[in-house]
Amino acid sequence: MDQSDLELLGYSPKWVEYGDLTPEFLLAQVARFHSSHDKNTEHYRYAAFKHLQRRAALSDLEFDQYVELATLDPDPGMGTAAIIDLVHHPGLT
Repeated sequence: MDQSDLELLGYSPKWVEYGDLTPEFLLAQVARFHSSHDKNTEHYRYAAFKHLQRRAALSDLEFDQYVELATLDPDPGMGTAAIIDLVHHPGLT
């Protein structure tokens, strides 16, 4: 995975460390970024959070990692929105 692609879209290296960002997903986002008028990188990271939310359930570790990624995000408003989405995840008890 290319570090410059992570930096382009503002992803923390922890996304890769935690296995939450696959090379395929990142390459698709980078291609979309370059071909789109939407240059708001938080939109791409938010899409990655939405992708994580498709899981039927999250383990305690996955939950903690998700919250950490949202808290570390360079856009505090988007990070907060991702956490609010998590609170409404149907897999949480």
